[in-house]
This record gives sequence, structure tokens and C-alpha cells, in this order.
Amino acid sequence: LLSIPVMVNNPIVQSAVQARLEADRQLSELSKRYGPKHPLMVSAVSDQQQRDKELKAQINIISKGLESSYQAALASEQELQRQISGTQSRLQTVGRKEVRLRELERNVETSRQLYELFLTRGKEVDESSKLQESPARLMDAAVAPLHPIGPPRTKYVIAALFLSGGFIVGLILLLDFIRSTVRTNDDVEGRLRVPMLGFVPLLKSNKNKDALRCFGAKDDAGFSESIRTIRTSIVLSSLENPFKVIVVTSSVPDEGKSTIALNIAEAMGQMEKVLLIDADMRKPTIARVLGLPSSTVGLSNVIVGKAKADACIHKVPGMEVDILLSGAIPNNPLELLGSARFGELLEQLKDRYDRIIIDSAPVHIVSDAKILSSHADALIYVIKSDSTPFNIVSRGIKTLRSINAPITGAVLNQVDLKKSSQYDTYYGVYEKGYDYIASSVKS
Repeated sequence: LLSIPVMVNNPIVQSAVQARLEADRQLSELSKRYGPKHPLMVSAVSDQQQRDKELKAQINIISKGLESSYQAALASEQELQRQISGTQSRLQTVGRKEVRLRELERNVETSRQLYELFLTRGKEVDESSKLQESPARLMDAAVAPLHPIGPPRTKYVIAALFLSGGFIVGLILLLDFIRSTVRTNDDVEGRLRVPMLGFVPLLKSNKNKDALRCFGAKDDAGFSESIRTIRTSIVLSSLENPFKVIVVTSSVPDEGKSTIALNIAEAMGQMEKVLLIDADMRKPTIARVLGLPSSTVGLSNVIVGKAKADACIHKVPGMEVDILLSGAIPNNPLELLGSARFGELLEQLKDRYDRIIIDSAPVHIVSDAKILSSHADALIYVIKSDSTPFNIVSRGIKTLRSINAPITGAVLNQVDLKKSSQYDTYYGVYEKGYDYIASSVKS
């Protein structure tokens, strides 16, 4: 692996190689003075072995990253080959249509010439007919009608109403057929074939950062109840072997995965000891929402060894959840999450908490969710209702299934109940139940 240019040029590998050469040099110098059982020789041999282990560990980490990059490039190449094949097929179709067009143009030209010929002959016949005067005589006198005989306006109005109504219904059905977003339970369970854990209604507060802490608010009782429903679905999915590590991800940014992760953590924190980890080290959100400085130490500091885990776990007033923020934004988040240090940290935290919920980066942006899914017992896929295209969501789930990620279910986020009730009666029933829940909380 050291013969690969990318491996040789890596600063971490160069540092590890230099450390191993330095250990070899010291061992060589000491071997000239002392025997193999001398304490200095024993220490030098141990140091050389430790440097070898560190070098191999770094090589393995970087090789895994190279393998992930290669798989992504291979998938891109296959997609480009598929597009090239489709383009070639369309070009062949265009060539056949061009030949047909020329044939039709020749037919049009021939027909035009025949029409001009007939028109000329017709004018000649008409002019010749004017030369002969034909006698005319009155056969019957015209009589004024007593009432109109047409048109039948009533029938036309009724026919127009039926036709316009049919056109509107057909247009609605056509628009529903060609839509490409995910917005109902049937889309999630029927088309995507993923269990539906629940959905979260769209509230006015969803448009503000306060939506990340809506759980338990009296004016958002329906939101809180939907989070409890999702919590119940997760718990019932693992009665015999409870999920210890739960990863929350989505297809693209701004689908509300951090909202779902934080509120599920708060809901579970009412019953268990829960830790929320912000593992989105590229675009962290939770620290900003909780009002903590962006420079607060967190996960990245613990993995690189610059801070202890206990010093990075925070308690937020009014919350029953411990939070491990993302920390300083590193240059290599994927390598940190794929390192052995992260796995060791996760094993230590499992002994201290009943549940660990990890907020991950989106699937289609980076490969962080793939790495985190290897440590997870369950994975929750968040989908923004009537926004994210179906093919994007389907491709993200297919990517996770290809690496055997433990996809437990999906959460449909920001569902507009009034709009959704027009095409799914379930949402209309839930909207009435939402009013019932809100009124009971106020009373």
C-alpha cells in the first residue's frame, strides 16, 4: 500500500514512516553497544513495534477511505455509461424521424402542386360558367318563423358542465400521477418499502430555529404527540433487544433530521438515560440552536485526543438529555468517524447510557452516514413531505441497503395536514385529532 502515491503523500503516513525509521535507527545504534536483553535494547524493540502498529493503523484507515472513494467513482462511471447509452438510443431515434420528416415534406410538396393545379382548373371552369346565363324562378316564398329552432342552449350548457368537470378531474388525476415527491404513508411503505415510524405535522414554529425544541410545548401539543408516536414505534420495534445506538439521517440537507433527532432524544430522555451526539461535523446545527458557542469542545476534539469525553458532554437547562456536540470543524470528518478511536469512544458511552442518538450528515452529500451505520443498531431515515423527489430518497435508501445498514423505518417530516387531507383521508382524521389533543392540553 505504501507504493500508492496518495498513501505516500499523506502527511499522517509520512509522519508515521519517519517515526518508524527513527525507531529503526535508534535500535541499530543501540545494538552496536548492548546485547538483546539490555533494558535499552528491550525498550527500543518495543518502541519499534509500536511505531509499526501505528503505521499499519494509519495505512488501514486511509485505505478504507480510498476504497470508499473508489466505490463512489465506480458508481458515477456506471451512471455516465447508462446516460451515454440512453443518448445514443435517442440519437438513433432522431435519425429515423429525420428520414420520415423528409418523406413527409416530399408528400406535402406533391400535394401542394396538385392543389394548385386543381385550383387553377376550378377558376377556369367558374369563369367559363359565367358566360352562360341560367334562368331563375321563384319556387316558394320565405315565411318568418314564430319561435327559434336553434341552437339548443340548455343542452350545450349541460354538456359544457360535464366536459369541464371531466377535464378538471382528469387534470387532477394526471397531476397526481406525474408527481415525483414523497408525501403519504403509501409512498413510504408501498413504493419505498420502508416501515413508517410516524409523521411530524408542519407548524408555524417549524420555520424558525425554535422548532428544534418544540417537544413538550403546550402550543405544539400535536407536534409533541407525533414525537411520542415515533418514540413508541422505535421502542416496540426492539422489545427483546433494545436499540442502543440510533443514527438519524436524510437524503439532502434541510429535511429536518436535526429537529427529529433532538426531539426524539428529549422524548426518550423522559424514560431513559439518553445521549445525543451531533456527528454532522461539516454543518453542525445543535450547538447554534441550544445557544452554545461554535467553539465549544465536542466529538472531534475527543477523537483526536485533545479533550476528554466527560469534559465535552453538556447538560442543557430544561432538558433531560446529555449532549455531545460536534466540536471544532475538522478537515477530515470522514477519517475521524472511521477511526478506531471513535469506535472505542462509542463502546465506552454504551456502558453509561441506555440510548445513544447520533445526528448524521445527509446520505447524498457525504459518506458519513455509511460509516456511522456500521456502528448503529437502528437507522431512522427522515423525509421532508412533498419536497424531496422520490428518486433521490429511493437512491439514498438503496445506497444504505447495499451496505446492510439497519434501516428501522422512516419519518415523514413537515406534513401539511390541510393540504395532505385532500388526497389522503388519514391526514384529515389526524387533523381533527390534533385539535382534540390541543384542546385537552389547554384544559
